Amino acid sequence: MGDLQVIGGLRDKRAELVGLVDRLEQQLADHRVSLTHLDATMRLFDPDLLLQATEPRQRERVSWFRPGECLRAIYDVLREAAQPVTTRDVARRVIAAKGITVADDAPKLPPA
Repeated sequence: MGDLQVIGGLRDKRAELVGLVDRLEQQLADHRVSLTHLDATMRLFDPDLLLQATEPRQRERVSWFRPGECLRAIYDVLREAAQPVTTRDVARRVIAAKGITVADDAPKLPPA
């Protein structure tokens, strides 16, 4: 009986992962189409442009917050607020709660 529950749970997890892979493959296909359109548009302005020379760019990450920590801190500020607060006020409260000083420069992490 327990084996059936385990198999059922694993089957559910597999179905979830198959769905995730399908969505990611669709996103990848969409991004490739967008890239093709962007390349064609760039060639309209410069037919001799070497697009292969373009290096991929990664978003810069900062190590002030672990993944998801900043969003949780924002929610905490909003939850504790007695009245509506401005975005600037939310930022100030998150900075204060984290102990970041205004003079701090964002520490950079290498791209993942």
